[in-house]
Amino acid sequence: MNQMEDKNLPAAFERLNQKIFCEEYARKLPFCNCSVVYTNNRLLRNLGIINQENQLEIDVIVADAFAYVLTNQDSAFDRVVFSDRQADPTDVALSGNEGSGRACYIGKDVNIKGIGRTQLVKNPSNSLHGTGTLDLVTALREAVMSSFICEHTMTGTSEVLAVIARTDTTKYVWSEERLQNALLVRLDKGTLDRVSHVAYTPIRRQIDLSAIVDSFARFDAEMFGHRILHGAWSSGNSSLKGVWLDMESASIVQGRGARCNITKKYVSNYFGYEAEGIKQVIDHLVNITGTCLSDETWKVRFDAVRRVQLHYEFMRLFGIPIAQIPNIMMCAPEGGDLSSNFEMLARKISPRKTDLNVFGNADAGTHVLDFSRLLRNLPRVYRNKEDLLSFLIREKELGYCAQETYTPDNSAERYLAANAVICRENVQEFARATTSFVDSLLCFTQRMESGGLLPKQDVWEYNAYLANKDYPTFDALTRNIRKQVTNYQGGKISSQELNKRMNVVMEESHSELNDSKMQKEL
Repeated sequence: MNQMEDKNLPAAFERLNQKIFCEEYARKLPFCNCSVVYTNNRLLRNLGIINQENQLEIDVIVADAFAYVLTNQDSAFDRVVFSDRQADPTDVALSGNEGSGRACYIGKDVNIKGIGRTQLVKNPSNSLHGTGTLDLVTALREAVMSSFICEHTMTGTSEVLAVIARTDTTKYVWSEERLQNALLVRLDKGTLDRVSHVAYTPIRRQIDLSAIVDSFARFDAEMFGHRILHGAWSSGNSSLKGVWLDMESASIVQGRGARCNITKKYVSNYFGYEAEGIKQVIDHLVNITGTCLSDETWKVRFDAVRRVQLHYEFMRLFGIPIAQIPNIMMCAPEGGDLSSNFEMLARKISPRKTDLNVFGNADAGTHVLDFSRLLRNLPRVYRNKEDLLSFLIREKELGYCAQETYTPDNSAERYLAANAVICRENVQEFARATTSFVDSLLCFTQRMESGGLLPKQDVWEYNAYLANKDYPTFDALTRNIRKQVTNYQGGKISSQELNKRMNVVMEESHSELNDSKMQKEL
């Protein structure tokens, strides 16, 4: 039997269109040329891939199943895998390539990123989008962020099964040193079906555009609630399940003011404004599919669904137990107005001119109000009848509003200047709006208490702390992962120990980040 007859076709063949897929050839990496450094054992167990607890045995199973790299057709190969052709109406995702340049479907429900240069790569091998590889630190960061998003949001994203460290290295244009490569093993149960697949050619799966609109709207509100910046939306990383994909550059931000990562040119790449980008993707999907759904109809629906989800998020941040939130939303509907005002005020920034890019930037941002600090401390502050405003206003940043002048450099900054920046002429209006919000929050809390709707004090305090605690920013998380990878590469820790640390890295980084802050607040 030849390789073509023996291949295990991806389930995506049935959902998409066979024209999308391009045959590639892969060889198995010997165990001496790879190490498993991250595994999502819960997910592996649920899928029936593992049934034991011994990490060494798990690593062998994972490496045996997924440690593959591309090779030429004329060379010896072990199996056929498939890259995927895409088209991008937003002209953002592909960067000159004809589809996935470094990822392939392998088997029925798995996709491996960093597997090598596919036939769809058109960029030079030494360019940013032409290497075909993925560096180890970036792979681990994507695995950690994907896991965090799946754990903390109801909508989720593509789940990562494992990260496998390769022994070879690549010179990346953004690094002075050659970096160790890795394979990111992702589960595909339809989540990796992209809008860019539909843009390339009509597909087999039925597209429920209303469901996609609803899901994107909920996801955007959840990301705002959890302070997660994606910052690199496009039709290429927008799933037909209504979630964002490819979390390698995603980041937790401090505050909810505008921050960006990939570029600062487009306002839709800033935290708090990404819905504008995803609406463009939905608009392209409507045009591509010829769906009979008017702009007016789906945009109104998007905003309505997002507004309800934001109400839910605010109740969670307030400290209401998850199971009780739907009932609280019905019993105290005024929380919906609070959530809308919360979002409006949380996005306000000072005119202080600074780099808002999260890459290599530990600056806390220019947000004027710190809602996480307020809501984290609200149960105690309310009980002690302390001043809520002192926990909300960032006095130093507010001072810049009366002193600095904001000069926009591009269209995104002009948008922020008109909609987010607090300048000296509107400081008083902003102060009144902030005071009004605090008064409304206090009235809402008293109403909740009088109606017997507040949780017990210890439960309230615990929930409010969990919902509003600060997780590591992009810079802090990357620094921690790089430190652990360096220890692994230097032989100071084993691959199993690196795996263990990666599975708790968000909590560990959080502890380092917040010890002094919590002491100060408490």
